[in-house]
Amino acid sequence: ALVEGLRKRMAKREFADADAMLAALRGELVELLVPVAQPLRIDATKQPFVIL
Repeated sequence: ALVEGLRKRMAKREFADADAMLAALRGELVELLVPVAQPLRIDATKQPFVIL
């Protein structure tokens, strides 16, 4: 859905250049991620702590 929306906007010539399209992509990604963003909580009692 994200890429399809950007393709439709490209077809309508909504972007002046590649930088404008990248800015729109960043904005769309932020809109998707902000509602589910959570701070990283590290429990020091559970070791080793590994981030993949």
